[in-house]
Amino acid sequence: MSLSSTGLLYDRTEETDRQFASERSARNAWVVLPGDLVVNPMWLFGGAIGVNDRRGAVSPDYRVYRLSSRLEPRFVHHMLRSSPYRDQYRLYMRAETTFDRRITRDAFDEMPLAVPPLPTQRRRSVGSGHGGEDPGRDGLQRAGTCPRATTRARCRAGL
Repeated sequence: MSLSSTGLLYDRTEETDRQFASERSARNAWVVLPGDLVVNPMWLFGGAIGVNDRRGAVSPDYRVYRLSSRLEPRFVHHMLRSSPYRDQYRLYMRAETTFDRRITRDAFDEMPLAVPPLPTQRRRSVGSGHGGEDPGRDGLQRAGTCPRATTRARCRAGL
């Protein structure tokens, strides 16, 4: 699947994509589940970030995060696509050329998340408003992070 600048994941077809994954890239693809946050670090400032609504696989260049139960997926989707966050992503870019616009994992992981209590998130999840206190990064867990005893392949398979 590919992540659009509207924050939606879609199946790759000949009609939608000019470039397809190599066999090696396909073997290393990340499995995404409904409710996962998917980030394309090369087009983050352009809006390629969103909460997924179905099971599939994405490029190993993408980043996939599992949301904790303390986060309302639709709220997170709208918050991280909002103008203040997009402005923040631009601050982390070196330039707007193909390779220099990538947001590093460390830069993204260190960004504060202003998250209100869950009932407020649920009320605001229809729109794009956000605000509140920063609970730290513990609300997002990298989906690609597996215990050492677990192989990368089992992690990608969601096992």
